[in-house]
Amino acid sequence: MDKLRQKYIALQKAFWDSGGSAASVLALYEFKEELEKCDEKEAKLLLVDVYELLGLKKSACELLGKICDPKDKKQLKKLGYLKQYGADGDVGAIKRPKAASKATQANKKPKALPPHFRYHPDPFKTGVFKEGASVVCECCERATGVYYRGSIYCTANVKYLCPHCIASGAAAAKFNASFIQDADPLPPSTSDAQAKTEELFKRTPGYFSWQGERWLVCCDDYCEFLGDVGTKELQDLGIAEEVFADYALRGEFAVEDVRDYLVAGGDMAGYLFRCTRCGKYQIYVYAS
Repeated sequence: MDKLRQKYIALQKAFWDSGGSAASVLALYEFKEELEKCDEKEAKLLLVDVYELLGLKKSACELLGKICDPKDKKQLKKLGYLKQYGADGDVGAIKRPKAASKATQANKKPKALPPHFRYHPDPFKTGVFKEGASVVCECCERATGVYYRGSIYCTANVKYLCPHCIASGAAAAKFNASFIQDADPLPPSTSDAQAKTEELFKRTPGYFSWQGERWLVCCDDYCEFLGDVGTKELQDLGIAEEVFADYALRGEFAVEDVRDYLVAGGDMAGYLFRCTRCGKYQIYVYAS
C-alpha cells in the first residue's frame, strides 16, 4: 500500500508541475483504473483522492460515502465538501486524453511544422502550446504531439486542439469558439478591420493571464504578443523607460506602482506587445 501511496504522490507532483499536461492526466487515469481493481480500503481511500484531483467529484463523493469511517473527522469533513461540490456530477472533470495508438501514429503522416501566428509569433516560448504525449485533436481527430493549453471560449468542453486547427480557423468554426477574451478597439479608419479581428479572435492562440487575455493595438493593427515581463525584464531589454512612459498614457494603474511592483507572472503581472509595423513596445498590466 505504501508503494501505491508513493506512486500517487509522484503522479500528483507530475500533474501540478506540468500544469496538467496530457501525459500526466493520462497517467492519473491509468492509475485510477489500477486502483479500481483493488479491494483494500486504503486503496479505495486513495482512489477518492485520484477522483478528486481529476475533478470527478460525484464519483469521489459516492465512493467515500460507502467507505467513510463515521469516527474519522477528516473523512467526514471531506465527505461534506464532496457532497457540496459533487451535486453537479462530474461535469467539470478533466477529460481523459485520447491517446493515439502506435498503429495510428505509424500509419498517419505527421502534420507539417507548427504554423506561424502573426499576432503570437512564439507560442511555444510563452507556453500555450505543449509538446508531450501523443493525443487526439478534438477538431481534426488526428494524432498530435503538440496541443493547446490556453483558454478556449466556447460552450463545448474542449480539452485538446492542435496548432493547425487553430491557425486554419477550423477549431473556431467547429466549436463556435474564440481564443482571445478582449482587445483594444481598432481605429474606425482601419482597413480590413473585420478580417484582422477574425484572425486575432478565431485563429490566434491566447496567453496565460490573471483575468483573461487583452490584446493591444498600434498602427491600425493588433500587436504581436511577446510574453510575460516585469520591470527587470524591461530593463534587461533596454526598453523600460519608453514602455513605462507609454503605459502612463493608458490611465490605468499608477505608473510608479507598476514600475515598483511589476513582476513576470507575479501579483502585478506585465504582458509585452510589439507593433508589427513601427516596432513600438507596449505592456498591458493585470493585478490579482
